[in-house]
Amino acid sequence: FIKALAENIENAKEDVLHRFERICSRYFRRERLTVGVTEKDGEEYAHRLISLIPCGGTPAGKSAVKPLERINEGIAIPGTVSFAVMGTNLNEVGEKLHTGQFYVYQSIASLELLWNEIRLKNGAYDSSYYNLPIGTVAMRSYRDPMPTASLKYFSHLTDRMSDFLNTSPDLTKFIIGVFGESDTVSTPRVDGSLATKRFL
Repeated sequence: FIKALAENIENAKEDVLHRFERICSRYFRRERLTVGVTEKDGEEYAHRLISLIPCGGTPAGKSAVKPLERINEGIAIPGTVSFAVMGTNLNEVGEKLHTGQFYVYQSIASLELLWNEIRLKNGAYDSSYYNLPIGTVAMRSYRDPMPTASLKYFSHLTDRMSDFLNTSPDLTKFIIGVFGESDTVSTPRVDGSLATKRFL
């Protein structure tokens, strides 16, 4: 569609305008609208904005979105620098992710172990360890000249973590870092964004 439009832009203007008007009347409807207001006196402005949006019309049909099948595949790219990713879902093995130690573990893994091995030693542009709310834990390297070595290190991260903790390191900075990320200074914009996500 975009290619055909670019090649025949002058003759296609009316057709494109008609299509966009049809899409707007179908999807941009007052009944489908969700509004979040954080400004102190923003309610009046929100009502004015809502009044400008058409009401009624033909409702959009439902679309069925199915999850992708689980597959194991590799994608070759023409480059000398690659990316490495490894992860799993802790819910599938009965672990609870939302506990403090997981986030301290994430801090140590990202800022100490992966930083020193993947970034400083192997030369990757970036590397991180993630705990996601859905139960997924993942490690990744970015612009990595040694992705195979990174994957090998990822697979033995628990052993490297044990070796590190056996040295009785000072964990204060990692714990403070976790508190800093979980209890950041808030603003009306941040509060509104969080409220919208929780509502939806």
